[in-house]
Amino acid sequence: MRSTDEILSGALAAALPSHVVPAVEAPPNLSFKAGQEQGKVRELHTLYRSSRPVARSRSRGRLLRAAIAHLDGFLDDPVGIVRLDARLVTIDGEAVIVGGGLGPIFDEVARRVERLGYRVIDGPGVALDVGSFTVRRWEPRLDLDAEALAGFLRSERDDVGDPGPATLPLRAIVTRGSDVDDDVVAARRLVGVLPFVARRDTPLSGADVELARRLLVEHDVRTCEARSEDLLPLLRALASDS
Repeated sequence: MRSTDEILSGALAAALPSHVVPAVEAPPNLSFKAGQEQGKVRELHTLYRSSRPVARSRSRGRLLRAAIAHLDGFLDDPVGIVRLDARLVTIDGEAVIVGGGLGPIFDEVARRVERLGYRVIDGPGVALDVGSFTVRRWEPRLDLDAEALAGFLRSERDDVGDPGPATLPLRAIVTRGSDVDDDVVAARRLVGVLPFVARRDTPLSGADVELARRLLVEHDVRTCEARSEDLLPLLRALASDS
């Protein structure tokens, strides 16, 4: 891991002391980039996984929690879990999954999404239990110094509150596309869901296609264009669903 922020890198080392191996040359799977101060305005801090931004915030505490979640994600997932390549938000104890080419747009409007009542959950994709079709969350399985982490969060005035239930029913999936109801668009909708389930470094499998098909058939899949003016109203409507 590399960092341009000594505060964040020091906090991560303090939270995970038994995992620190000094003076080792290794590729930076994760990187912190500190936001620059411009007068009274500070740019967002950014966490990268390889070259891909996976979390942005002015809160160092949020970036630290996201880094720990991504490090935990390098461990094997529990049996029955498929890791979807998507963003996760929660509302009223339910999960909404956003992906299918909407990730960059979602990142741009994440703060406005939170003002709709959602909580953005940073982490390495979305852990879907394919037996129950619920979204799963768990505490980090790393050897974590919880006291050091809590102390840093307090110093940053970062009160995260109750993280919510470990098992979340799925309210909806949001992907990129058009909602015209015809056979051609139905095929496009399947293609739009496939990026959720296809793993980056392995070929697409028949099991991937079957999982995408089940998501379309058995769950509420909404589509919109990759524009904030389309995504935000859709999420606002989902937030009002009970």
